[in-house]
Amino acid sequence: MLCVALVLAAGTATAAPNRLIDSGSPYLLQHAHNPVDWYPWGPEAIEKARREGKPIFISVGYSTCYWCHVANRTLYQDPAIAALLNEGFVSIKIDREQRPDLDRLFMAATGALTGGGGWPNNVFLTPDLEPFFAGSYFPPTDDEFGRPGFITVLRAIREEWRLRRGNLGARARKLATALREQARPAAAEVSQAAWREAALKAVEPNLDREYGGVRTARNSKFPQPALLDYLLAEHAARPNPALLAAVTRALDAMAAGGIHDHLGGGFHRYTVERTWSVPHFEKTLYDNAQLLALYAQGFRLTGKTAWREVATGIATHLARDMEAAEGGFYTALDAGVGGEEGRPYLWSRGEIEAVLGAEPTRRFLATYELHPASPRERADPLAEEAGVLRLRTAAAGAQAAQPAALARLLAARMQRPQPARDEKQVVALNGLAIAALASSAQALRAPAQLEQARRAGERLWSQAWDERGRKLAHELFRGRPQGNGLLEDYAHLARGFLALHEAGAGAVWRSRARQTIEAALARLRRPDGRLAASTDSVRLPIPLDDAEDYAYPSGTSAAVEVLLRLGEPAQLEAAAGALRAAAGQIAAAPYRWPALLAVLARHDAVATRALVETAAVKADEPRQNESAAHVAVAATLRPQPGAVVLELSLQVEDGWHVNANPASFAYLVPTKLLIANAVPRRIVYPQGKPFAPRFAPEPIRVYEGKVAIRAEFPPGGADGMRARLSVQACNETVCLAPSTLDVPLR
Repeated sequence: MLCVALVLAAGTATAAPNRLIDSGSPYLLQHAHNPVDWYPWGPEAIEKARREGKPIFISVGYSTCYWCHVANRTLYQDPAIAALLNEGFVSIKIDREQRPDLDRLFMAATGALTGGGGWPNNVFLTPDLEPFFAGSYFPPTDDEFGRPGFITVLRAIREEWRLRRGNLGARARKLATALREQARPAAAEVSQAAWREAALKAVEPNLDREYGGVRTARNSKFPQPALLDYLLAEHAARPNPALLAAVTRALDAMAAGGIHDHLGGGFHRYTVERTWSVPHFEKTLYDNAQLLALYAQGFRLTGKTAWREVATGIATHLARDMEAAEGGFYTALDAGVGGEEGRPYLWSRGEIEAVLGAEPTRRFLATYELHPASPRERADPLAEEAGVLRLRTAAAGAQAAQPAALARLLAARMQRPQPARDEKQVVALNGLAIAALASSAQALRAPAQLEQARRAGERLWSQAWDERGRKLAHELFRGRPQGNGLLEDYAHLARGFLALHEAGAGAVWRSRARQTIEAALARLRRPDGRLAASTDSVRLPIPLDDAEDYAYPSGTSAAVEVLLRLGEPAQLEAAAGALRAAAGQIAAAPYRWPALLAVLARHDAVATRALVETAAVKADEPRQNESAAHVAVAATLRPQPGAVVLELSLQVEDGWHVNANPASFAYLVPTKLLIANAVPRRIVYPQGKPFAPRFAPEPIRVYEGKVAIRAEFPPGGADGMRARLSVQACNETVCLAPSTLDVPLR
């Protein structure tokens, strides 16, 4: 077992601990001794910003992010920068792997503000959580390329906030409004064939026919396993040699390149150039789980033994470097050691000769080359500077020609300082690994993989599943469950359980898959059929649910797959509802949903049947996704001495509530009486009662049951008056689109 330490050492141990010291996040713990007065995300920090009238500085990252380490070292350990942050801002640290919903929200804001994004992701907000400035890594001081330093940025924002706070607030409100509009689901019909055709047309021009994979504007290359899996699914559904050729080019090129760890197995995160030679050296569970499944699927379809060897190497890497002793898998390995990226993985010719000897090295470097770590340098295997190992060609079987040399070099590499490991066990990512190991075990003739998957499944079921509460935790850390499960946790774990059942591990796994996905539907299914990304979604300042398959399949895509594969009537109905609710987003950019399209390609008949069988029912249903479906209103005008009083009676359906006036948060819609053709002296709203939904950080004030609202007019002042009532109906887990109801007068 590779001995790697939990990532805690990136911060300095000399400063007194801050509020992050009790965190259950390796990333936050890296910053627990910064002089910055960090807060974790939560009501305490937000209330402090509102009470003191300060802008909020949000910094989102993760423990194996190279530039996050650089920022920690160069920015957050600097007393001068800490003083600026502590004096003028409320600073919040977020682990994107713990809160992917917040990560998605703030990355959307950064994209809107800058046109790009990356980690660390730094966003400045008003106390109402509306963004007005963003960026990624800032150098400490202004640099020679004209980039402003972080000190300059902080001083400029502090001064702008002091002198022109209103302008910043207006800019932030405008951006937040635009993001909320983008987040509203558009209406569209489900059209599986059209989506698949549009996605293929969008992807085809970007395929790199020289080096494989998908071209990008900056020549960096990501494996994109979900996209390649979709192309394989399309080829399997409707044989298409061009699609198979595109996948073959990509898988061969990646397997030969420096992105592939030829010694230890598995793949690095991405490469910084087109040829797959120079990687960013981080290794993630989600990449390697998907690539294991992809190479095994490719081997199953084509019989290419080189792909079987690559898949076996990935499984070996997961078992040696990522598996916990008690079962389950950790999240990621860092990109370097001691602040030097790639340090454990780079070799010079002299270092290889010291391990193998001169003549074996000559033979070894006839098959492999040492590509310089800088893509701007010319590759020269004789150079003494350290380089990245890669195959000279993608010829099938080339790797198998040097197994003894590879083993000796790996043994020598294991004596070097090793990358740190993030030892969170994230449920969704473990679900990906369980599914990959179980589904590929038969093709690879690897019963040990099935046992690995089973052990991981038992670990997650016993530790992350709350039988009494029928709910999942988001992750395990230091042996304890923590965080509320997200849609992707429920869906990917259920998918892993289904894979165990289908691989022959027993009927209990199908039962557990059903229980898990039913718990997700109970907690996260909205009245319109949409699956909320988290129980916190509605409480976010800009609610965002799944908008695409990103680095791995979205919770929506995984849930639809599980529901279709289970195939029972209620599950097919839920799958159809989720597809209909997300149809507008999918239709706008089908190529962003490759995992979902792969599901539809593989389960086309079942998905079509689900949609057809639920269509007639849907046509007869009231619009339950609107607030108006859950409230009724009537009013009476009564003359009183010196006044005319409108007495409005609002009846809210059992199990629902509407927001009080004023609403507890600025982004919630208060119940509001709207008067036309008259001017009331005053409108009196009841105080409301406290309500604590599952997703809320603290109770909110709401109206339930029968509610009385009173408006007072001067004598004769209500003649010709028209009344309407604006409401937003919510239940324990979701808030619906607001409605404005006409108020009938009696």
